[in-house]
Amino acid sequence: MELQVIDYQPQYAPYFDKFNKAWLEEHFVVEPFDKWVLENPEEALIKDGGSIYFITKDEKIIGTVALRRIEDGVYELTKMAVDRDHRGAGAG
Repeated sequence: MELQVIDYQPQYAPYFDKFNKAWLEEHFVVEPFDKWVLENPEEALIKDGGSIYFITKDEKIIGTVALRRIEDGVYELTKMAVDRDHRGAGAG
């Protein structure tokens, strides 16, 4: 039951979208820009040098976090969420 951090793979994009939208809908609102970033992570974050990571537990994806590149060596922590069923387990 060890938590692991894994790199973005296109097949994981639906988790990035699902977890973040759920968190935003619970605590805030999904604005048009958020929707675009979550539905287009490669274009919105990765192509400009950003990164997306996923947290797994027992090989199941339970969370995600993104780093948006501002400039060389400067990143903004953005779009982070943990699946509701796994909150409080240390994945954040």
